[in-house]
Amino acid sequence: MGLTALNAVPAEAAEPAPTAAVAGVRTGMTWTVLGQVDGSVRVGADSRTDAYHGDTTVDQSLPVLCVLKDGRPKPGNVPDQYSGWLGGQTQATPPVPGAVLTSPAQGDVVCAETFGAGWRLAEFHDAGGWSFWGNGSIPAGTRFWTAINDQPANPWNSAGTLPAPGSVTPPKFLTAEWAVPGQFIASLPVATPESQLATVAAELVGRHGGTLLDVLPGTNGFSFTASDAQAQAMSADPKVETIEQDSYGEPNEVPWNLDRVDQRDLPLDHQPYDRGSTGVGVDVFLLDTGLRTTHQEFGGRASLAADFIKLGGVRDGDCNGHGTAAASVAGGSTLGVAPGANLRSVRVAGCQGNLYNPAISLFQSTAVFGLDWVAKNHQGPSVASLSYGFRPGFWRRWMRKPTPVDRAARRAIDSGVTVVASAGNGGRNADRQSPARADGVISVSAVDSSDNKPDWANYGKVDIFAPGVDVRTAGRESDGQYGVTTGTSISAPAVAGAAATYLQSHPGASPDEVRQVLLGDATVNKIPDPGPYSANRLLYVRTGPRPATHAGMTWTVLESRRSGRYGDIPVFHVGRDGAASDPYHGDTPAAAKAPILCLAITNQSPPFGDIPTTGFNAWANGVVKITKPVSGAALTSRAVADGICQSSFDSRFRMAEFHDGGGWSLWAFGDLYSGPLPEFTKGVRFWAAINDQTANPWN
Repeated sequence: MGLTALNAVPAEAAEPAPTAAVAGVRTGMTWTVLGQVDGSVRVGADSRTDAYHGDTTVDQSLPVLCVLKDGRPKPGNVPDQYSGWLGGQTQATPPVPGAVLTSPAQGDVVCAETFGAGWRLAEFHDAGGWSFWGNGSIPAGTRFWTAINDQPANPWNSAGTLPAPGSVTPPKFLTAEWAVPGQFIASLPVATPESQLATVAAELVGRHGGTLLDVLPGTNGFSFTASDAQAQAMSADPKVETIEQDSYGEPNEVPWNLDRVDQRDLPLDHQPYDRGSTGVGVDVFLLDTGLRTTHQEFGGRASLAADFIKLGGVRDGDCNGHGTAAASVAGGSTLGVAPGANLRSVRVAGCQGNLYNPAISLFQSTAVFGLDWVAKNHQGPSVASLSYGFRPGFWRRWMRKPTPVDRAARRAIDSGVTVVASAGNGGRNADRQSPARADGVISVSAVDSSDNKPDWANYGKVDIFAPGVDVRTAGRESDGQYGVTTGTSISAPAVAGAAATYLQSHPGASPDEVRQVLLGDATVNKIPDPGPYSANRLLYVRTGPRPATHAGMTWTVLESRRSGRYGDIPVFHVGRDGAASDPYHGDTPAAAKAPILCLAITNQSPPFGDIPTTGFNAWANGVVKITKPVSGAALTSRAVADGICQSSFDSRFRMAEFHDGGGWSLWAFGDLYSGPLPEFTKGVRFWAAINDQTANPWN
C-alpha cells in the first residue's frame, strides 16, 4: 500500500497518515458506509480509519464486514467515485468483540457461519483499496471490522495485548438475525428466585413500558412486547442480565417468491429475505375468505375485522383457505413480504367461492361492502388487498364507466387506503377486471420462478408483476399446515406487503405516493413477454435506504392556442423558461413533487402554419399530457418515468425529452379527447428528461 499517489485521489479516499501505535490493548482497523444507491453500497476508509496501526480497541464490539465474490457485473447506476467494483455482495454481521478475530481464518469463519458458504472477511484491497462498491445494503453510520493484509492493523497482529479472558463484556441488548418485530426475551440473573420471576417481570415492564407475554422459568426470564427503545432501556436495568430480540425459526429454504423480490436479477441467490422494513404499525386488510388467525405464521398479528358473509354470524376462521394463503404471502413471519404488519380479515367470500348461494358466495356487493367498511373504519397507514375480480360488462367497459366495486375502491383510495387488486387469471386484458381496472388501484399480474408470465395470467391494464406460481403459503387446516398456491390472487398480496414496508417508514404517504414508489422501485424489462400494453415491471422490495437522487429539470407551459384545422383542439407550447429551468444541473430537488410531461408521437402534421418554430423549438408530431404529481425520488430511471406515463395513459406515451422539439421547447397537441385542459396553465411545472446532461432525478 504505497503513499506516492495520494495527490491523485480526493481527500475522502486518501489513506490516513501514519500515527503513533496505540499502547495497551490491541486495535483493529475499521471502515464505514460511504454511500448507497439502489441495492449497492459503498464501504471504505474515512478520517477515523487507521490502516497502519488500527483505530478501535479489540475489547469493543462491532459488526464484521463480509464479502462474497461471485463475479456479478457492475450495475450501470453505481457511480465511479475512486472506488472499485467488488464483483459480488457485501454484508455486515451482528456486532462481535474484536478479540474474537484471532486470525483472518477466524474472520472467514464468522462470515461463513453468518451468511453461508463462500462468504469471508473483507480485505482492504478487495477492489483496489480505499473503498469499494458491492451489492447489498448496510445502515448508514455503521462501523465494522475489516482486514488489511500488508499492515499490522488487525486485531490479530497489531501492537498491544489481548484483553484478559473474561474481561470482554457482551452487550446487554442482543439483536437476532430473524427477529420478531417488537417481541423480546428478558434473562434475569440466575440468583433471581423462580418464585419472584413474575413479580420482577411485572415490575420491569411497568417501569420501562411494554406488555408482558409469558414468564419463562426454564430460562429464568420472561417474554414481552415493546418498542426497541423500551427494550433497550430495560436492558440497562441492573435487575436484567440481557434483553434479546425474539426470533423466528429459520425455514429450511428461502421461499422462491421472497428470494426473487429482494434481488434485481436471476439466478436466485438463496439468501435469506432481508427484512430491513417489516411493515410494523401498518394494517393490511385482506378482503377474502377469512383468516386462520392462530396459524404460526401470524404470531398474534392477525385478527377478524368484519364479516359480510352472513351464515351463522361472524365466522371465526377460514372455511376455504384462500384468505389464509393470501395473508401469509402479505405478512407471514417466514413467508410474507411484510412479516411485521397487522393482518386484518374482512370476509367478503364464502367457503365455496363463486358457488351461487347467497350464504357462501362471493358477490360484487360483498366486495363493495368490504371496501366501504375499510374506507370508513381504517386508522393509520393501511393497505387493502383484494384477490378477486368482477366483469365490468360490455357497456361499462367500452364506455369506460366505473362499476360499483371500482367506485368503492376509489372511495377507499380517497380515504387514504392503498388498494391492491389481482389482475385476474383469464388470460385476457385486465381492463375487463374490476377493481383492477379502476383508477389508482395497483393492478398485479403473475410470473413464475423464471420471470415468465403464464398464459393464464392477465395482461394489459397491469401495473406490476409479482411471483404467483407454486408459491408456498399457510394452510387453514392446522396452525402448522403449509401448501402451495398459484394465481394472481397470490401476486396481489405480495405487492400489498411491499406497500406496508414503505408505509412503515412513511406513515403519512398517500396511496398515490405509495403506488408511484412501488412502480418506481420495480425492476424493469425482466419479463420476456408481459403481454400487450402491460407495464414490464417486476416487484422489487427495497430493504435499504432509498437512493440519493439529484435535482431534476422542469419545464412549464409557455403558450397555448386552439387549432382551427382539427377543430377546437388545444395546442401547447411547453419548454424551458429561462433561469427557472436548468438543463445542466437540474432546478427542482428530488424531494419535490411535480407532474411528468408525457409525449405520444402520433405523426400528425401541425394544425396551422403560423406556429413560431426555430432550430430550438419545433412541432413534436404528437400529443402531450401530464400525470398526477410524482415525487422526484420515485423517478429512479428513465424507464421508470416512461412506465408511469404508460400506466397513467396508454402504451404510446413516454416521458418527454428536451430534444423532442429540437431543444429548449416543443409544440404539440393537448389531450385529443378531453377538451380544455385546466392543468395545462401557465406557471405549472413538470418533470422533463434530458438525454445528454445530468439534470434528471436519476443521474
